[in-house]
Amino acid sequence: MNRFSRQNIRHFLFRQNDFGILLFFLLVSFLLWISMQGQRQPSLRQTVVRYRLNDSLLLPADLSDTLRVRLRGNGWEPWWWRGKWKQITVNLHSAETVDTARLLHDIQKQWQDKMTFTGGRLNVPRRWHWKKVPVRPELRIRTAPHYALRRIDLHPDSVWVLAPRQVPLPDSLRTGAVMMNDLHGSRQQAVAVKIPPGMRVFPEKITVKATASLYEEKEVEVPVSIPPDIKPAPVLMPSRVHVHYKRWVGAAGPQKKWIFEPEKKDLGKREKLRIRLRQKPPDVFEYDFYPRETDYLIVEP
Repeated sequence: MNRFSRQNIRHFLFRQNDFGILLFFLLVSFLLWISMQGQRQPSLRQTVVRYRLNDSLLLPADLSDTLRVRLRGNGWEPWWWRGKWKQITVNLHSAETVDTARLLHDIQKQWQDKMTFTGGRLNVPRRWHWKKVPVRPELRIRTAPHYALRRIDLHPDSVWVLAPRQVPLPDSLRTGAVMMNDLHGSRQQAVAVKIPPGMRVFPEKITVKATASLYEEKEVEVPVSIPPDIKPAPVLMPSRVHVHYKRWVGAAGPQKKWIFEPEKKDLGKREKLRIRLRQKPPDVFEYDFYPRETDYLIVEP
Protein backbone atom coordinates (compact mmCIF):
# COMPACT_ATOMS: atom_id res chain seq x y z
CA MET A 1 0.00 0.00 0.00
CA ASN A 2 1.33 3.42 -0.96
CA ARG A 3 1.73 5.65 2.14
CA PHE A 4 1.73 8.84 0.02
CA SER A 5 -1.35 8.08 -2.00
CA ARG A 6 -3.99 10.74 -2.60
CA GLN A 7 -6.41 8.99 -0.25
CA ASN A 8 -3.95 8.84 2.64
CA ILE A 9 -3.02 12.55 2.23
CA ARG A 10 -6.70 13.61 2.32
CA HIS A 11 -7.25 11.38 5.33
CA PHE A 12 -4.27 12.96 7.16
CA LEU A 13 -5.22 16.57 6.36
CA PHE A 14 -8.98 16.59 6.78
CA ARG A 15 -9.84 13.76 9.17
CA GLN A 16 -7.10 13.21 11.69
CA ASN A 17 -5.16 16.46 12.23
CA ASP A 18 -6.62 19.99 12.39
CA PHE A 19 -3.10 21.45 12.31
CA GLY A 20 -2.59 19.93 8.89
CA ILE A 21 -5.57 21.88 7.57
CA LEU A 22 -4.11 25.14 8.88
CA LEU A 23 -0.70 24.33 7.42
CA PHE A 24 -2.26 23.59 4.03
CA PHE A 25 -4.08 26.93 3.84
CA LEU A 26 -0.99 28.85 4.97
CA LEU A 27 1.03 27.24 2.20
CA VAL A 28 -1.58 28.15 -0.41
CA SER A 29 -1.75 31.75 0.84
CA PHE A 30 2.02 32.14 0.68
CA LEU A 31 2.14 30.86 -2.89
CA LEU A 32 -0.62 33.26 -3.93
CA TRP A 33 1.21 36.21 -2.30
CA ILE A 34 4.42 35.31 -4.16
CA SER A 35 2.62 35.19 -7.47
CA MET A 36 0.94 38.58 -6.87
CA GLN A 37 4.26 40.20 -6.01
CA GLY A 38 5.74 38.98 -9.25
CA GLN A 39 2.96 40.51 -11.34
CA ARG A 40 2.85 43.95 -9.68
CA GLN A 41 5.58 46.42 -10.58
CA PRO A 42 5.59 49.62 -8.49
CA SER A 43 4.99 52.82 -10.42
CA LEU A 44 6.58 56.17 -9.64
CA ARG A 45 3.69 57.12 -7.37
CA GLN A 46 3.90 53.84 -5.45
CA THR A 47 7.67 54.15 -5.24
CA VAL A 48 7.49 57.58 -3.66
CA VAL A 49 4.84 56.54 -1.16
CA ARG A 50 6.06 53.06 -0.26
CA TYR A 51 9.81 53.41 -0.22
CA ARG A 52 11.75 55.23 2.42
CA LEU A 53 14.82 56.85 0.91
CA ASN A 54 17.49 55.34 3.11
CA ASP A 55 20.46 55.88 0.79
CA SER A 56 19.24 57.99 -2.10
CA LEU A 57 21.60 58.92 -4.89
CA LEU A 58 21.08 61.95 -7.06
CA LEU A 59 22.75 61.57 -10.43
CA PRO A 60 22.85 64.90 -12.28
CA ALA A 61 23.27 63.57 -15.80
CA ASP A 62 22.98 66.89 -17.59
CA LEU A 63 21.66 70.41 -17.11
CA SER A 64 18.09 69.58 -18.13
CA ASP A 65 15.18 68.98 -15.79
CA THR A 66 15.54 65.19 -15.93
CA LEU A 67 17.08 63.51 -12.88
CA ARG A 68 18.03 59.86 -12.57
CA VAL A 69 17.47 58.45 -9.11
CA ARG A 70 18.53 55.12 -7.68
CA LEU A 71 16.37 53.86 -4.83
CA ARG A 72 16.74 51.04 -2.38
CA GLY A 73 13.69 49.87 -0.48
CA ASN A 74 13.21 49.17 3.22
CA GLY A 75 11.71 45.68 3.15
CA TRP A 76 8.42 46.28 1.33
CA GLU A 77 9.73 45.17 -2.06
CA PRO A 78 9.50 41.59 -3.45
CA TRP A 79 11.94 39.07 -2.06
CA TRP A 80 13.97 38.83 -5.31
CA TRP A 81 14.53 42.63 -5.30
CA ARG A 82 15.20 43.10 -1.58
CA GLY A 83 18.42 44.95 -0.86
CA LYS A 84 19.06 45.70 -4.53
CA TRP A 85 18.96 48.99 -6.42
CA LYS A 86 16.28 50.23 -8.78
CA GLN A 87 16.89 53.13 -11.14
CA ILE A 88 14.03 55.36 -12.26
CA THR A 89 13.92 58.51 -14.35
CA VAL A 90 12.10 61.53 -12.96
CA ASN A 91 10.92 64.23 -15.34
CA LEU A 92 10.09 67.50 -13.62
CA HIS A 93 7.60 68.38 -16.36
CA SER A 94 5.70 65.10 -16.21
CA ALA A 95 2.14 64.69 -15.01
CA GLU A 96 3.24 63.34 -11.62
CA THR A 97 4.42 66.72 -10.41
CA VAL A 98 3.33 66.26 -6.79
CA ASP A 99 5.16 62.97 -6.33
CA THR A 100 8.23 64.33 -8.11
CA ALA A 101 8.39 67.33 -5.80
CA ARG A 102 8.14 65.09 -2.74
CA LEU A 103 10.79 62.78 -4.13
CA LEU A 104 13.22 65.63 -4.80
CA HIS A 105 12.58 67.09 -1.35
CA ASP A 106 13.49 63.79 0.33
CA ILE A 107 16.57 63.42 -1.84
CA GLN A 108 17.82 66.89 -1.04
CA LYS A 109 17.29 66.32 2.69
CA GLN A 110 19.21 63.05 2.56
CA TRP A 111 21.94 64.76 0.52
CA GLN A 112 22.26 67.50 3.10
CA ASP A 113 22.24 65.20 6.13
CA LYS A 114 24.37 62.37 4.74
CA MET A 115 26.53 63.30 1.80
CA THR A 116 28.69 60.19 1.77
CA PHE A 117 27.77 56.64 2.66
CA THR A 118 29.42 54.33 5.13
CA GLY A 119 32.19 52.45 3.43
CA GLY A 120 31.96 54.28 0.12
CA ARG A 121 31.82 57.61 -1.61
CA LEU A 122 28.99 59.45 -3.28
CA ASN A 123 28.03 57.88 -6.56
CA VAL A 124 28.01 60.71 -9.11
CA PRO A 125 29.06 60.58 -12.77
CA ARG A 126 32.78 60.67 -13.40
CA ARG A 127 32.54 63.89 -15.33
CA TRP A 128 31.09 65.68 -12.28
CA HIS A 129 32.92 66.81 -9.15
CA TRP A 130 31.72 68.44 -5.96
CA LYS A 131 32.80 70.07 -2.73
CA LYS A 132 31.38 71.86 0.29
CA VAL A 133 31.78 75.64 0.28
CA PRO A 134 30.84 78.32 2.85
CA VAL A 135 27.97 80.73 2.27
CA ARG A 136 28.46 84.49 2.58
CA PRO A 137 25.14 86.32 2.77
CA GLU A 138 24.60 89.90 1.66
CA LEU A 139 23.38 91.66 4.80
CA ARG A 140 21.37 94.86 4.71
CA ILE A 141 20.38 95.14 8.34
CA ARG A 142 19.38 98.28 10.18
CA THR A 143 18.98 98.10 13.92
CA ALA A 144 16.52 100.00 16.05
CA PRO A 145 17.70 103.06 18.03
CA HIS A 146 20.03 102.12 20.89
CA TYR A 147 20.45 98.60 19.47
CA ALA A 148 23.62 97.06 18.05
CA LEU A 149 23.95 94.00 15.81
CA ARG A 150 25.45 91.30 18.00
CA ARG A 151 25.20 87.92 16.28
CA ILE A 152 24.62 86.42 12.83
CA ASP A 153 23.74 82.71 12.59
CA LEU A 154 23.54 80.78 9.31
CA HIS A 155 21.78 77.42 8.99
CA PRO A 156 23.40 75.75 7.22
CA ASP A 157 26.59 77.78 6.95
CA SER A 158 27.88 75.77 3.97
CA VAL A 159 26.35 74.03 0.95
CA TRP A 160 27.35 71.34 -1.53
CA VAL A 161 28.23 72.46 -5.06
CA LEU A 162 28.27 70.08 -8.04
CA ALA A 163 29.51 70.84 -11.53
CA PRO A 164 31.12 69.11 -14.51
CA ARG A 165 34.84 68.59 -14.20
CA GLN A 166 35.62 71.20 -16.82
CA VAL A 167 33.84 73.83 -14.69
CA PRO A 168 35.93 75.04 -11.70
CA LEU A 169 34.16 75.04 -8.35
CA PRO A 170 33.93 78.32 -6.38
CA ASP A 171 35.49 78.83 -2.95
CA SER A 172 32.31 80.41 -1.56
CA LEU A 173 28.81 81.34 -2.64
CA ARG A 174 26.81 84.51 -2.19
CA THR A 175 23.13 84.76 -1.36
CA GLY A 176 20.38 87.22 -2.03
CA ALA A 177 20.09 90.35 0.07
CA VAL A 178 18.88 89.91 3.66
CA MET A 179 16.69 92.95 4.33
CA MET A 180 15.91 93.73 7.97
CA ASN A 181 14.81 97.15 9.23
CA ASP A 182 14.28 98.26 12.82
CA LEU A 183 15.89 95.09 14.16
CA HIS A 184 15.54 94.52 17.89
CA GLY A 185 15.84 91.13 19.50
CA SER A 186 16.11 88.14 17.13
CA ARG A 187 14.72 87.70 13.66
CA GLN A 188 15.29 85.06 10.99
CA GLN A 189 14.78 85.05 7.25
CA ALA A 190 15.13 82.45 4.50
CA VAL A 191 17.26 83.48 1.55
CA ALA A 192 18.16 81.74 -1.70
CA VAL A 193 21.73 80.87 -2.63
CA LYS A 194 22.98 82.37 -5.89
CA ILE A 195 23.68 79.37 -8.12
CA PRO A 196 26.41 79.88 -10.73
CA PRO A 197 25.60 78.86 -14.32
CA GLY A 198 26.15 75.19 -15.07
CA MET A 199 26.21 74.14 -11.40
CA ARG A 200 23.84 72.65 -8.87
CA VAL A 201 23.67 73.54 -5.20
CA PHE A 202 22.18 71.60 -2.27
CA PRO A 203 20.41 73.01 -0.35
CA GLU A 204 19.29 75.97 -2.43
CA LYS A 205 18.09 78.05 0.54
CA ILE A 206 19.58 78.91 3.93
CA THR A 207 18.20 80.58 7.04
CA VAL A 208 19.83 83.75 8.37
CA LYS A 209 19.16 84.65 12.00
CA ALA A 210 20.20 88.09 13.24
CA THR A 211 20.30 89.14 16.89
CA ALA A 212 20.52 92.74 18.11
CA SER A 213 20.98 93.82 21.72
CA LEU A 214 20.80 97.11 23.57
CA TYR A 215 24.01 99.03 24.05
CA GLU A 216 24.56 101.21 27.09
CA GLU A 217 26.63 104.11 28.22
CA LYS A 218 28.51 104.03 31.47
CA GLU A 219 31.21 105.92 33.31
CA VAL A 220 34.30 104.30 34.72
CA GLU A 221 37.22 105.68 36.69
CA VAL A 222 40.63 105.03 35.23
CA PRO A 223 43.48 105.24 37.77
CA VAL A 224 46.32 107.37 36.41
CA SER A 225 49.76 107.64 37.99
CA ILE A 226 50.88 111.30 37.76
CA PRO A 227 54.41 112.30 38.81
CA PRO A 228 54.38 115.04 41.53
CA ASP A 229 56.53 117.48 39.55
CA ILE A 230 54.29 117.46 36.45
CA LYS A 231 51.00 119.27 36.19
CA PRO A 232 48.82 117.77 33.48
CA ALA A 233 47.06 120.08 31.09
CA PRO A 234 43.72 119.66 29.29
CA VAL A 235 44.05 116.87 26.74
CA LEU A 236 41.90 115.55 23.92
CA MET A 237 41.19 111.85 24.39
CA PRO A 238 40.76 109.75 21.26
CA SER A 239 40.92 105.97 21.47
CA ARG A 240 44.30 106.29 23.22
CA VAL A 241 45.71 108.91 25.56
CA HIS A 242 49.44 109.33 26.10
CA VAL A 243 50.89 108.90 29.63
CA HIS A 244 54.12 110.55 30.75
CA TYR A 245 57.08 108.18 31.02
CA LYS A 246 55.11 105.81 28.75
CA ARG A 247 53.58 104.09 31.70
CA TRP A 248 50.65 102.00 30.55
CA VAL A 249 47.59 101.46 32.72
CA GLY A 250 44.48 99.49 31.92
CA ALA A 251 40.89 100.65 31.87
CA ALA A 252 38.95 99.54 34.93
CA GLY A 253 35.45 98.20 34.58
CA PRO A 254 34.33 97.55 31.01
CA GLN A 255 34.13 93.91 30.04
CA LYS A 256 32.84 94.48 26.52
CA LYS A 257 34.12 96.23 23.46
CA TRP A 258 34.14 99.97 24.11
CA ILE A 259 35.32 103.14 22.45
CA PHE A 260 35.88 106.63 23.80
CA GLU A 261 33.38 109.39 23.65
CA PRO A 262 35.85 112.12 22.55
CA GLU A 263 35.84 115.10 24.91
CA LYS A 264 38.32 117.35 26.70
CA LYS A 265 39.17 116.75 30.33
CA ASP A 266 41.22 118.98 32.65
CA LEU A 267 43.07 116.58 34.90
CA GLY A 268 44.40 119.20 37.30
CA LYS A 269 45.77 117.49 40.38
CA ARG A 270 43.28 114.62 40.41
CA GLU A 271 44.63 111.12 40.42
CA LYS A 272 41.59 109.56 38.76
CA LEU A 273 40.22 110.39 35.36
CA ARG A 274 36.50 109.96 34.74
CA ILE A 275 35.82 108.91 31.18
CA ARG A 276 32.49 108.22 29.53
CA LEU A 277 32.67 105.07 27.41
CA ARG A 278 30.25 103.97 24.71
CA GLN A 279 29.75 100.46 23.43
CA LYS A 280 30.79 100.09 19.80
CA PRO A 281 28.52 98.14 17.45
CA PRO A 282 30.72 95.51 15.83
CA ASP A 283 31.07 94.79 12.19
CA VAL A 284 28.26 92.69 10.73
CA PHE A 285 30.45 89.59 10.42
CA GLU A 286 31.61 89.70 14.05
CA TYR A 287 29.48 87.35 16.08
CA ASP A 288 30.21 88.22 19.69
CA PHE A 289 31.47 91.07 21.78
CA TYR A 290 34.76 90.29 23.43
CA PRO A 291 36.64 91.99 26.26
CA ARG A 292 39.38 94.34 25.18
CA GLU A 293 41.73 96.23 27.45
CA THR A 294 42.14 99.88 26.51
CA ASP A 295 45.42 101.65 27.23
CA TYR A 296 45.80 105.28 28.21
CA LEU A 297 48.58 107.83 28.09
CA ILE A 298 48.78 111.39 29.40
CA VAL A 299 50.82 113.97 27.55
CA GLU A 300 53.15 116.44 29.24
CA PRO A 301 52.09 120.13 28.77
